[in-house]
Amino acid sequence: MIADIVTGYPREPAIIMEWILTFLFLETGLMALVKHLNAQRDRKSQYDMAFALLFINIGLKWVFVLLGDFYATSPVWSDVYTSTGGIVQVVGCAAFVAIIERRERIGPKRLFSACFVAMMAGVIATLAFDLELSRAIVFLSFVLFAAFFTLFYKRLIRKSTLEPGSSRATALPFASFLALGFGHAMSSGIVSRMLDPAFRLVGDAIMIASVPGIYLFIARMLPFIEIDWYSKLDSLFIMHTSGVCIYSHYFDKPAVEMHDNLVTSAITSIRMMLEKLTDQGGISIIKKDQNTVIIFPGKHIFCVLICKEDIEAGRFLVKKFTDRIEAVFDPILDQWDGDMAVFDPVDSMRAEIFRDVSRKDVPRKVKREIRGQ
Repeated sequence: MIADIVTGYPREPAIIMEWILTFLFLETGLMALVKHLNAQRDRKSQYDMAFALLFINIGLKWVFVLLGDFYATSPVWSDVYTSTGGIVQVVGCAAFVAIIERRERIGPKRLFSACFVAMMAGVIATLAFDLELSRAIVFLSFVLFAAFFTLFYKRLIRKSTLEPGSSRATALPFASFLALGFGHAMSSGIVSRMLDPAFRLVGDAIMIASVPGIYLFIARMLPFIEIDWYSKLDSLFIMHTSGVCIYSHYFDKPAVEMHDNLVTSAITSIRMMLEKLTDQGGISIIKKDQNTVIIFPGKHIFCVLICKEDIEAGRFLVKKFTDRIEAVFDPILDQWDGDMAVFDPVDSMRAEIFRDVSRKDVPRKVKREIRGQ
């Protein structure tokens, strides 16, 4: 006989809503996992795996909550199921935090990871003698995770290539995550027992409404490897069609030992070979070891961007930079006499484009531009 563990609100609506919620969480986690597994080997990111593990664990947590509250045959089994769900939740949050803190420093080094390890130990240690204390630690772990995720999301947006011009691009996903956290807090056993069991239904409804926004956020984003695109840029060259380098910039090397003429001669040779191999214009890409060389030809110049990894943002940046140079210097380039001083403003243009792109056109415009090549 199944015990009526949870009372105070309609049983059937709660079961239906929470099974729907469980399915949505698991579906979101599996989507993120498939996205990670289907990515090319050099484009896989641990960020994608972190989101996959997080939502799969949240889904499994709700499976145990449902078993404990609605399907357990006795209060003892109810405690076993709900306690297991709490452990699964803490483990999922801890895995997400550990993966992120391997790549990002959010607060003191590994502080959040250490806190979650301590909380996992606390939850397991208190299960035997004080279930309420164990559940309180689980709830505190959720509060700590909410604080960590807020800091991480703020950094994610700052480093990402979302469009700030549209407030929906950044506000809508954050509102969905915020609603998810608020609904989760309302649905927790501690809150529903302290206030009113009906709060659990309200929390379930809020979470169900928030999941589609989160799903679309993860599905539509460029691979997370694109987020830290600036650190993947190595060097930039602009060469006149005559083969003369008119501008060069090294993104992470203040002093460069290699002579520019040697580098530009090599790239000019590559460009000549490409022109012999193909008659079509547009972006040319050469991959060598871990580096990717992106070449975009203009009317009078061609721009070469060397990246440490193959990133889609690099293709868009090269095209935008080349088009800007051609538009500003077209009269000069058409009858250029070799005077390099006329190109002094190029560096400020480079700083503007390669900095501001993270706040303007990617990811939607990147995809449109690349597909239009």
